Amino acid sequence: MFLKKKELGVLSVDAGDVICFSMDSVLKLMKRLNGDCGNFGDDVDNFIEEVGGVPCDFRCDGGYSVDKMTAVMNNGSTCSVAVLGMPDNFKRFLRDDEIEFNEFVDNHPNYKDVGKGEDFDADKFQKIVDEYSDSLVG
Repeated sequence: MFLKKKELGVLSVDAGDVICFSMDSVLKLMKRLNGDCGNFGDDVDNFIEEVGGVPCDFRCDGGYSVDKMTAVMNNGSTCSVAVLGMPDNFKRFLRDDEIEFNEFVDNHPNYKDVGKGEDFDADKFQKIVDEYSDSLVG
């Protein structure tokens, strides 16, 4: 599946330090800070949640693409969206009724047979990975 996208630039990050805010949230931030940027309080996570921030959860340092894509809505209309960190081999997004990889592995009936450390069986783990991949892309 090929996606129509236009690269807008590259976002350079240190792992875990990128959070997105809506314009309304930025205005709330400005109002709350009252010009005092050092007044964040002790609980940064609560502060981010209070002002509506969305942690991007980048897992490693580096550059992530910023792409302009066209979203197709349920009624057939389209709109432009910005996507951060879109990999070149992207197929589709996970649906609401599908579980993430870690949850799939943790609940797989054969996961206990994979082992750990020196007892780790890469072939058995790969079978679980392949099963998850097949369930998503067929």
